Amino acid sequence: MLENASIPRLGFHYYPDTTHYRDKDLNLWLPRLKRMGGHWITLLSSPQRAIPEAFLRGLLNQNITPIIHMCMDLGQPVELSSLRLLFDAYAKWGVRYLALFDRPNNRQSWKGNSWTRSNLVEQFLDLYIPLAQATCQAGLSPVFPPLEPGGDYWDTVFLQTALRGMQRRGYGSICAQLTLGAYAWMQNHPLHWGAGGPGKWPASHPYHTPADSEDQLGFHIYEWYQAQAVEVLQHPLPVILLGAGCRMQDCITKQAPQGNPTLHRQNNLEIYKQLAETSSSPDVPLSIPDEVIACNFWLLACEAGNAHHPDAWFPEDQLPLPVVDAFVNINNPTSNSWRRHYVLLPEISWIEKDCVYQSISSQLNRQDLIFGCSVEEALHAHRVTIIGNTKWIAESEFQKLVAGECMIEEWYGNGTQLASKLLTL
Repeated sequence: MLENASIPRLGFHYYPDTTHYRDKDLNLWLPRLKRMGGHWITLLSSPQRAIPEAFLRGLLNQNITPIIHMCMDLGQPVELSSLRLLFDAYAKWGVRYLALFDRPNNRQSWKGNSWTRSNLVEQFLDLYIPLAQATCQAGLSPVFPPLEPGGDYWDTVFLQTALRGMQRRGYGSICAQLTLGAYAWMQNHPLHWGAGGPGKWPASHPYHTPADSEDQLGFHIYEWYQAQAVEVLQHPLPVILLGAGCRMQDCITKQAPQGNPTLHRQNNLEIYKQLAETSSSPDVPLSIPDEVIACNFWLLACEAGNAHHPDAWFPEDQLPLPVVDAFVNINNPTSNSWRRHYVLLPEISWIEKDCVYQSISSQLNRQDLIFGCSVEEALHAHRVTIIGNTKWIAESEFQKLVAGECMIEEWYGNGTQLASKLLTL
């Protein structure tokens, strides 16, 4: 059971814009980040002006490490002297990690007529290397920009070609200081999709994944990127997942075409549990290796009207998604839950039975109610309703519920009968 577990590499991606860095924003979000156990945060920065020092120091003083992601236009001239001033300021204020550019393997990231697949990586290196040098000179750690998984130019090929290009040009020193950035979204795949990397799935090739194989288009994308680094550099690199986990669009089902909040919570909780794993022996591999130094869940917050609003854990003018309460409960097991009544299901697929889903679809976002199949989560609730008899629960797990302070009730019946009872919650 996870109780008050501090996970040093747990983090979040902040807003998908550069406009929420006022004092009142810090005062609002800092307590929320602490309650959910956050230690890292991805912040988008403009190349024209710095994120305010007070905002950054406020995070750093609470042991939350900011990763500055500067999403500049590709294919346009860069004013290096002004950027040096920004880099120096960030370093002076205590920032360590700086990611430059975003998804350079996508056509839409390039302005004008700059996109050419034949020498795209070389064009990118012409822009990236001087800035990466300036980043290192300022005392910052350069983060190789996150690529679009798959992308118009296949991401694993782009990464390998870029690393080889930096070595060929004589910039091995930059490679030695590099941290890999990645977008580790589930993309409507199971959480284990692509685990093991290309070593386990040798039949997968750029732009072609056989029906009986898997690829990097999932949460385990970092294994595929690490394989490229080891092949080129002969050693692994640290990895930061600038945006990760299950987005609402990654848990679309027939019954929930806009995404299932319960499945969204379950998937992200499973990643949380894997991040919390520790190994007592170097011979025991971790689900998420130590080279992944930060996993920033997508997306903390977003304004209404933005295309990313459905993914926001704290959507503007709406209640938080159920995943928020789950994270808060794990990190604050003795605090009052934001959702006090837990409906314990035999399995997550049970919620998608037609008769059941119709009954509870309007209740999925209620503040006082949460649906799930985790006894560990149920232990934090004040009231637990067990669907079906307790035979599907291991005796040891059921005894944890009995020993807890929650009120337990069991509901019996077939799907239609239970669906009717669920309407009374």
